[in-house]
Amino acid sequence: MTSSIFDEDALIELQQADTDPLASPLQLQTEGQIAIRQLHRYHDWSGLPLLCWNCDTETILTRTPDMPLAVLDPGVLQRAVAETGPWTDELVPGLVHYGLPLPMADGCRLVALGHVPSDPRSIPTAARTAAVQLGWDEDRLQEWFVHQPCASREIVARLVDLTWQQRQHHERFEAAEMEIAELADRIERMFEEISLLHALARNLHLSCAPVDLAELALERISALIHCGGVAAYLQDRSGETRLLTRGCLPFDEEGFVRFVEQFSGHNWQRPLVRNNVADTLLGRDFAGLDNFVLAEIAEGSHRTGWLLICNLQNGREFGTIEASLLNSVATILGVHARNIDLYQEHEELLVSFVRSMVSTLDAKDPYTRGHSQRVAAVARRIAVELGLPPEDVNNVWLSGLLHDIGKIGVDDRVLRKPGRLTPQEFEHVKKHPEIGYQILKGLTNLRATLPGVRHHHERFDGSGYPDGLAGEEIPFLARILAVADAFDAMCSDRPYRRGMAIEQVEAIFRQDRGAYWDPRVIRAYFQARKDIHALWQNLVANASDSALDDAVDVEGSTLCYAKPESPTEAT
Repeated sequence: MTSSIFDEDALIELQQADTDPLASPLQLQTEGQIAIRQLHRYHDWSGLPLLCWNCDTETILTRTPDMPLAVLDPGVLQRAVAETGPWTDELVPGLVHYGLPLPMADGCRLVALGHVPSDPRSIPTAARTAAVQLGWDEDRLQEWFVHQPCASREIVARLVDLTWQQRQHHERFEAAEMEIAELADRIERMFEEISLLHALARNLHLSCAPVDLAELALERISALIHCGGVAAYLQDRSGETRLLTRGCLPFDEEGFVRFVEQFSGHNWQRPLVRNNVADTLLGRDFAGLDNFVLAEIAEGSHRTGWLLICNLQNGREFGTIEASLLNSVATILGVHARNIDLYQEHEELLVSFVRSMVSTLDAKDPYTRGHSQRVAAVARRIAVELGLPPEDVNNVWLSGLLHDIGKIGVDDRVLRKPGRLTPQEFEHVKKHPEIGYQILKGLTNLRATLPGVRHHHERFDGSGYPDGLAGEEIPFLARILAVADAFDAMCSDRPYRRGMAIEQVEAIFRQDRGAYWDPRVIRAYFQARKDIHALWQNLVANASDSALDDAVDVEGSTLCYAKPESPTEAT
């Protein structure tokens, strides 16, 4: 092996690889692109010249523009193979060599290698030899040397170590971003499912024909679940049938009936889920059918049809998420022929879906879960009393359910602490409105809830948090939530005290309206107080014990919600 591994043909390919990571000798694909991006990150962070060395094929894959001359002594390459972490050494007189691990690509081990002169006064002999092999003249060599950073081994070692630490920090940051993105995706998906069910619920009235509601369901399902086809088979009391479809299905109405007859023995309390049916007898009878979920449209023992989704795209399989959603939609369609009482029951079903989402996010804080449901209900009643339109009332309700979602970012030990919080712990808890805002701000469908999530702890006199807004600066939605939040916090039992009497709560409302709360919202509360009392008491009576769990307070504070030095009640 020569002291310099380099050839002019490779240089052309390597220069291409700087702009097109796929243009390397190994035709690296995704893994290669990751390695090359990491090489350039090292270069950006350290400012050191670097090349990408394949330890298995002993070739240079690419290099940074400031690394045209590579002096790779056999001792350097042996060190590169032996080391698994960052290293720095003066293995060639006058040159400080260094190495940093790169991600593997196509099973090959890659290393970022480089060197800088240690003495700015003279060109190292090894560099002159490498330049001769490349056909460089003295002027070109001098130009290269002038533009090279010169540093001692100690300085380069420190720089390499800092670069490695930066990579570790970057990887942790990327992992956190990925986790947040996954959480946001789950929230987005859950909200879309709830939105679908809520859209159907809004049309559960006598003027909406079952066919119209089924058409709406198919439209929303096809938008939410990317599959080949969606169908609803409906049968009315007179026996007339109709097959509604979206997308492409492997059968017509007659074929659909034959398809359903295949499963007459199934227990329809659960949807039927089948994957990988293309090569089965069922798949031979219904060519083009790969997988499906089939749910019965029924209310009790009275069946009114069937709901089907089939052929999930991108080779994916149906699972419990799709089955649960389809079963919920089928249930809604099944009860649509009922009266307004059943419509109210469906609203409760919708609430349970929303509560399930909040419970998933707030599982580590059971108190917050029950608290959020009660705040949402009280806030919705106040919004109705204020004369807000139905869409705004719904946004108030959703904001109430999600207002404490930021507590997912609060330390479990603080949230579950049975006693009072220290001032430092309370400052940590006070971050939850901003955390909740950051989680939800990228979700278009939840954008209307953001003012409530971020500002429900602002106070009318400007003494709240996180932004210290005052008066009309506080979004009206947040002012509604602030009253509902305070009402539930003061009325609820805590580990260290019983809930306040209604008379005491309302005395505080009267005393501090205009200071902590918007007088208009307080006025609406008193106008609807009887409804609110009954609604709240009913929710408490029917809530699980876990919904009324741990509460917290700051050491040395009083127990009155209205006092600013009493942070517990405001959380």
